[in-house]
Amino acid sequence: MGREDLFRQRTSKSPQQFIEDMRKNAPQFGFRVHEVVDMRNLYEGYDVEVEDNFEVYTISLCNPQKSYKSITKNPERNAAIIEQKYIAVYKEDKGVTIINYLSLPKEFIREVFPDDEEFSESLYQSCQKRIKIIEASL
Repeated sequence: MGREDLFRQRTSKSPQQFIEDMRKNAPQFGFRVHEVVDMRNLYEGYDVEVEDNFEVYTISLCNPQKSYKSITKNPERNAAIIEQKYIAVYKEDKGVTIINYLSLPKEFIREVFPDDEEFSESLYQSCQKRIKIIEASL
């Protein structure tokens, strides 16, 4: 796994508009925006002083049916599934919104789950669909 697995995109949309567009586009791919965490609110809730221009969000993008079936088959899969649901969205000082997503390569998944070839392919395909949802939402 390397830097090439970090999917990066830019958009002129505000983070809020990008997130709203993801909500609209995700169902076309069998996914749902499960949760949006405003990191400003999270940090301020822990009494962290946050800069005025800090605008960072963590989005959980899930295919609930597929996730449930996968975890039911092998609960250890949850450790890999959970992390792959998250997309980072933040606003740069120049007003550009940046989207980052760390996709797991099949080879890495195979190393972690060597006796579960079905899962390495399935999780990889889910990662690729998340990238398509991001692209459709730009």
